[in-house]
Amino acid sequence: MDNNNQLSRVPQNFSFDKDALLRTFGEESAIIRDIIVYAANCQFLDLWGNITFSIEDFCREFGYSRTTLQRTLPEFKETKKNLPVIDDHVFDSLFEYALYRALKENVIFKRKKDNKETFESVQLISHLDVIYDKSTKKLSKRLYSVKLGHKIIENLFKEYHLIDFYDYKRLKSSKISSVGAFRNFYIFMARIIAQVRFYERSNNPQNFITSIDDLCDVFGVSVDTPKNKKAYITKTLKHIQESLVNTKFDWSFVTNGTKHSYFVEFIFSKETLAYFDEKLKAVFFKKLHSAAEQIYIKEKGGLISHSSVLDAYRNIDREDFYKWFMSDDSRDKKMKIWNDLYSETFGVVE
Repeated sequence: MDNNNQLSRVPQNFSFDKDALLRTFGEESAIIRDIIVYAANCQFLDLWGNITFSIEDFCREFGYSRTTLQRTLPEFKETKKNLPVIDDHVFDSLFEYALYRALKENVIFKRKKDNKETFESVQLISHLDVIYDKSTKKLSKRLYSVKLGHKIIENLFKEYHLIDFYDYKRLKSSKISSVGAFRNFYIFMARIIAQVRFYERSNNPQNFITSIDDLCDVFGVSVDTPKNKKAYITKTLKHIQESLVNTKFDWSFVTNGTKHSYFVEFIFSKETLAYFDEKLKAVFFKKLHSAAEQIYIKEKGGLISHSSVLDAYRNIDREDFYKWFMSDDSRDKKMKIWNDLYSETFGVVE
């Protein structure tokens, strides 16, 4: 396997409700997904650093054309009626309109568990700064600083799947919609890998099987007949297989106990399954999160206002906690627990 690897976390909601972003944002979903994946990766590389980037940075990372992303969307050229403007700032390019929608609109994620369906409204981005370059009169020269919504941050600590950031970026196409389809499948595959790994740990090894209809939903395509669905899936999965370096997989059409082979079985080698394991990194971030909760409870007087430590933990205002945790408040205390836990977990001081 390639040593050029970087495991990155994505919220489980993105793969459990595989068409939530497409359902909410339509054509902008591919760009919005990449912005969140990019921001999440930056966040865990520098937990308390600002996520600040230019459109050039974003295009370089994900293979987009800057010209395409900065172009004014056709609907805003034709009419000014629904122009997205806040004060004097116009969010009319493909890239800025994606940022605007991720900031303005919540995503309803659906999840089935224990014979019930749960629906949750999640804000992807809670804060956006647009920073202009004062050394030039070109208003197009700007930086973007984003803060992820508190629920996204919580999921990145507690309910996440792992992707290889480089493999994710390797999935490319001349069409943004195709890029979105490939990368949406890759995040769905992160769920598959996590589930197969769980089966192995439970001494019940088995492969993951899904229907061709569900797979077409993942790719966000509408195909008429089973024959055409299988043709599309075959072509697309072969392209994805050829593009990936660290996420190796095999697949085949199977009957899954029915008369027709309208299902797809995914197979992963032990090497690939072992690769998707953060090992001590996961231990470190879990300890860090727990230690931060303790500091937060003490600072907010939670141990005084509740009858037990357990009650104090149960009643943490999660939104306020993550705002505090990702801010500069009590930075010295946060850095101390970071250094102490890093040394305890990895045996060295970073």
